[in-house]
Amino acid sequence: MLSKILNPDEDSVSTIPNEELIMNRLNLEQRFSWGINGLAVFFGCTIPTIESARQEGWLDMSEFWGLYDLARAGTFLPECPARQIDRYIFTPPQWGGLDQAIRNNLTYGIFLEEKGLALLPPSLTTILSQAYQVYNPVVEEFKTKHNTLAKCLTN
Repeated sequence: MLSKILNPDEDSVSTIPNEELIMNRLNLEQRFSWGINGLAVFFGCTIPTIESARQEGWLDMSEFWGLYDLARAGTFLPECPARQIDRYIFTPPQWGGLDQAIRNNLTYGIFLEEKGLALLPPSLTTILSQAYQVYNPVVEEFKTKHNTLAKCLTN
């Protein structure tokens, strides 16, 4: 897509175009797609992190950041310099609540809602909440697409 947006003479001038240059060239539909894909990276990195927490009883934020760094490589997604790299140990009721929520919603769609965010440690809740604010125009469309795809995969 990017090669089609840049003029042929710009390819030789800018090997990696800056975000502003690209965003100015995207039409509304392309910006919408860009937002959905950006949100998918954030949400997609939380799923294995949450699943690991459900199995282990603790959540290690370095797992999330490792997945995020790998997923954002070569993109314009932010680096997020103020990282909380903590290990959060769930109390038995918290762990049970997280496990039950996932068992009741195998699509992990609950973590697209406030009630699901309340089950997570503050550091992961903050990341998801901020991503939902940044990508606010596409959140509802992302939820619909995620839930549709996830239901197909879990049935």
